[in-house]
Amino acid sequence: HGRAAAELAAGYVRQGVALQTTSAYYDVVVQERLIAAHGRQLAAARETAERVAGLEREGLARPWARDQAALLAETQRFAAALTKVPHLHVTPTATTFMLVRCDTLTAAELKQRLATEHHLLIRDASNFPTLTPHHFRVATQTPPENDTLVHALRTLLCHD
Repeated sequence: HGRAAAELAAGYVRQGVALQTTSAYYDVVVQERLIAAHGRQLAAARETAERVAGLEREGLARPWARDQAALLAETQRFAAALTKVPHLHVTPTATTFMLVRCDTLTAAELKQRLATEHHLLIRDASNFPTLTPHHFRVATQTPPENDTLVHALRTLLCHD
């Protein structure tokens, strides 16, 4: 695309067409690329909506796929449960992600042990600006999945 545009621009200049015309061509190319990117985003959104609808028809969708209030209520329940785990400090949140600091293990150590011993994943947040090696992030899942993570954290942190 770039080479063809450059050749077209050179042809315009050779023909004496004002550079403004060439600039307009580039504007059209950029606009076409933006429209194409937007179209891909719309297609992905439609595909996701169709998948969720299919899961709902089969009874497999998460209970809050369309219910934000239920999701936020579960987030608050999950945060309260994490707060009760010794050595964990949960930052209050209004989203479905929680930032947590562990006093005894680094996030990397905790991530490794959760993965190998419990087959669970957390996000090591130690590379986020202003955070320490002891910070990690979790996202609200289903109540049983959240309870599994809380139990695994309690097992790791209470028995070390």
